[in-house]
Amino acid sequence: DGMDIELQQKRLEKFDEELEIAVMNWIEDLTNEEVDDLWACLKSGRLLCILVNQIQPNIIRKMNEPGHPYRERENIQLFLNACAKLGVPHTDLFSINDLYERVDMITVLHCLASLSRVAEG
Repeated sequence: DGMDIELQQKRLEKFDEELEIAVMNWIEDLTNEEVDDLWACLKSGRLLCILVNQIQPNIIRKMNEPGHPYRERENIQLFLNACAKLGVPHTDLFSINDLYERVDMITVLHCLASLSRVAEG
């Protein structure tokens, strides 16, 4: 019935909020950069590239400076390639637009959570 669905939805939202905080803290710990707004901080792909390079140095040899949409998208793709190399399951990867266009931040969160599990072995 409708009540159950509503409760389920609230639980999921709470779960995602807690996951978001945990992921943001993990990124801050690894990169020493402040992450106050997950989407704004990740959109250019720069921080994502720094993150995977902390997990495995030089897995991304050259990243692009933020400020140009094409290059920012390329950074996100470099990150996704690195995730795959590090062993993040293909099903856990997001698409560039999920992040860049803010289409599906939940999938982005789950990918980062998956990466953290892989990184911590």
